[in-house]
Amino acid sequence: MITDTNSIYDSLSPRYMVGLINQIEETLWRVFEKSKYKNVRHYINKWHRHEENYNDYWENFRIFYTDEEKKQIDLGETLHNMPNEIIIRIATDLGIDTPGFLPVVTTFRNVLNDKNSNAHESFSRAIMNVYENPHDSISLANSTLEAIIKTLLEGNLISSVDFNPKDTLYQQTSAILKKLSMFPTKSDKYQEIIKIGSSLLTISQNIETLRSTKTDAHGRMPKDLVLSDSIGAVFIVNSVATVGVFLANLFEVKYPDKVESNQVNDINIEDIPF
Repeated sequence: MITDTNSIYDSLSPRYMVGLINQIEETLWRVFEKSKYKNVRHYINKWHRHEENYNDYWENFRIFYTDEEKKQIDLGETLHNMPNEIIIRIATDLGIDTPGFLPVVTTFRNVLNDKNSNAHESFSRAIMNVYENPHDSISLANSTLEAIIKTLLEGNLISSVDFNPKDTLYQQTSAILKKLSMFPTKSDKYQEIIKIGSSLLTISQNIETLRSTKTDAHGRMPKDLVLSDSIGAVFIVNSVATVGVFLANLFEVKYPDKVESNQVNDINIEDIPF
């Protein structure tokens, strides 16, 4: 299994991490208006994991206190002794900017909320699973991209389109690129633009391949490699969001009279854990 993500988090700049921890500390004392010490302590305890066996005790981080009764948490000391991965997760849970993660995710959730409620639900689950179940997150992200492309292609949006709802993600991407005149072809004079279309095909193909070969989507044998790298899942979710927003926006520019205009409910950035 692909599990070695510690090196990625450990390589983050100490200066950056100290600054991020300071932001987290300030945010936590501000976010709870009542019973601050109590609620901050409860919040930190939600992240704490420990195992206690005979002559053996393990915890993912140590909680420090300023009193012997252990009621007044020393938040700064506790945060500074946490692994970088947990710090990043806490920061994203609190809506604090973190490196490598794109705000386009929020935009894409709004696009889905407007066009396909089922896809919106799938993508929301993909977001929430990036850390606990990365391979599930990738499967859900793949399904989301399939759903938004189907929504753009089928129904009354466009007539006479060569499209089968049962097509693979790669085939669906090919269909929408052809409709948008961005499908790779040697005859087109704007080769730079066409290369972007080719890259979109490559992205779709590899997301689909990851879903088929590195997740539980089609079952697996004990020896099969399953992607359990949360960074990989976050990268895929961001990629799906980027491609999805691009296709949806380009589609509306090219076919403004074919796209229904619905009210979009804003998605709160604080609902996104990265």
